[in-house]
Amino acid sequence: MTEIKHISRTEVFEHDKWVCHLCGKKVNRKAKHPDPSSPSIDHVVPLARGGQHVRSNVATAHLGCNMRKHANS
Repeated sequence: MTEIKHISRTEVFEHDKWVCHLCGKKVNRKAKHPDPSSPSIDHVVPLARGGQHVRSNVATAHLGCNMRKHANS
């Protein structure tokens, strides 16, 4: 069963210093969804592969990088 914890997006972004963990570049904190440069939360180990929705399994990613990762996983 997947564990679900409340995760503050802002806390994740601040912890990661607004840097995309996938490409290593700064995320545009003012960009809004669906802009590919907007910030998103990425599950490092995807939920579909047994990852948990917990702080240790999420990281900041550009929406575009996150969507490309999804397409390749």
